Amino acid sequence: ESGGGSGDFVYVAAQLNRDGQPVDAGTMLIEDRIQIKSAAIDSGQVLVEAIVPGPSDGACCPSHKADRVYALQDGMLAEVTPEGGELVRVSAVDLDGTAWRLIELGQGQPVLEDTEITIRFEDGAISGSAGCNTYTSAYSLSEDNPFLVTLEPVTATRMVCPDPIMDQEGKYLQALQKVAQFEIDQKRLQLFYDDGQGVLNYTLKKAAPAKALLDREWVLESYGELGNLQTVSEDAEITIEFKSDEPRFGGSAGCNRYFGVYEMEDDELSTTGPIGSTEMWCEGKMEQEDQYLQALQKVSMFIIEENRLQLFYDEKSVLIFTLKEAETAKGLTDREWVLESIGEGQTMQSLLKDTEITIEFTSDEARFGGSAGCNRYFGGYAVEGNNLSVPGPVGSTMMACPEPIMDQEQQYLSTLEGAETFEIEDGTLTIFSSANRLLVFSER
Repeated sequence: ESGGGSGDFVYVAAQLNRDGQPVDAGTMLIEDRIQIKSAAIDSGQVLVEAIVPGPSDGACCPSHKADRVYALQDGMLAEVTPEGGELVRVSAVDLDGTAWRLIELGQGQPVLEDTEITIRFEDGAISGSAGCNTYTSAYSLSEDNPFLVTLEPVTATRMVCPDPIMDQEGKYLQALQKVAQFEIDQKRLQLFYDDGQGVLNYTLKKAAPAKALLDREWVLESYGELGNLQTVSEDAEITIEFKSDEPRFGGSAGCNRYFGVYEMEDDELSTTGPIGSTEMWCEGKMEQEDQYLQALQKVSMFIIEENRLQLFYDEKSVLIFTLKEAETAKGLTDREWVLESIGEGQTMQSLLKDTEITIEFTSDEARFGGSAGCNRYFGGYAVEGNNLSVPGPVGSTMMACPEPIMDQEQQYLSTLEGAETFEIEDGTLTIFSSANRLLVFSER
């Protein structure tokens, strides 16, 4: 309740059900200008966790956690908080280990559909996905006011995705770099920037289920410090698989087979003990293999988004894998397809003169790529039977061509991203997309 002045009073109220009629059992003031972190009913008691003023806090700026307990006594609401409870100052511990998903980039500005922007706090570091690229930074809280936060420069990978996603990502990272204050409760995080005029609104993100990680083979694409990633040598395939029946992992390090033991809780992941391996020597591959195994030994957490696995280590470094599909549809993969027409059934359109659009699905990495008419493009796919999906955004180069070619390219990529099923008959591939749209290819 607002009293019209600077006060903002918070109450707890109780009502009884007597013969189907609500009966007021009393209202009690909790405190003025506080933040409720959680409220629950347990064993006939109302349990409230709040942020309240501490001994040296002004009324405007509470910074301590306190528990309040309420129950009915003689039919009326009363506070029954045990004596001796200590106030605990808010600290980085309250953020540590939490993960969040962005729902609004600003007031009333939702995140684009089919993109996910996340943030995770761990041991003074932040990391997450900005929609296309992965980012990381470090943060610290003010000693005077623990809700004031300072971020170090944010670094990110350098993948290219469609313009709307890149525009959104740029706005998000710029806002994030300016964050100066936060508010948090059980299911919501708000990061404020520009003197409180801007806000990033998040909701609690559930940890990726273990089954998304386990019993699947992953292929390393790149590794190293964010912003300066190294790609894996073309002549060396590095893989990893985590087993579910026992906490063991193994794979190929490019030359040697390796193996070890892991521990996992929620999205925290670590290797335990030394990593064993065979002792072969391969010319030109050993330095990369050593770098990979050393990095793997220091992994502390993982993120899975669709068919992409990221293992983080050394605060600002990451191993990025893609899912290796063991089975792909016969006849779809490892051949080049040339687009003949695009559209909706009776309104199919041929390509513009002197333009060519191609696609090739690889079977060993579950990746696709080709020419979209102007730019080269790339992405990951999943296939089960005749079901085909393109999870996540499609990346591409950023060349500019005449407007009709760019319009055709955008139409093609958006249709491809909506893929649902496919059919191959007599050397013709048809991809059925959302909104009844079709892509018809011939085999080169």
